[in-house]
Parts: sequence; structure tokens; C-alpha cells
Amino acid sequence: MAKAADIAEEYYFSVLLDGPTAPTCDGLPRGGMEIEQLAEDVPDALAKIPWTRLEGIDPAKAAEIVEAVGSLRSCG
Repeated sequence: MAKAADIAEEYYFSVLLDGPTAPTCDGLPRGGMEIEQLAEDVPDALAKIPWTRLEGIDPAKAAEIVEAVGSLRSCG
């Protein structure tokens, strides 16, 4: 049996392609919760970073996503 690891931090991250709207990367500096309910109850607790299908997610966009999610660490 494998030994459980100590988890220092947990994050939620998704890439959404939502029909005709611009795709987004959504991030949250917390995991293990009902993300849909949190997004409805506290929409500012979720970073939503738009991107384009033509440009994709390059290193600069990835850094923007990380920064946006990191800035939420100080929020409740």
C-alpha cells in the first residue's frame, strides 16, 4: 500500500471551450470543493482568463493565468 502524501496546496484549473463565446481558463487557489456552486455563490473567487483559439495558450498566457489564480490566494 502506498503512503499518502502531505498536500501543501491544492488548486483547481480547467480549460473551457464554451460554444460561440471565447474559451477561458478558469482557476481557483483551492481544490476539493463544488466548483459550480462556488462559481455561482462567489463568482469573484474564480479567475476566468479568456484566450483565443488562434493564439492558444502560450507561455505568456500561462503566466497570466498563474498570476490571476495566485492573486486570489489572499481572498477568503
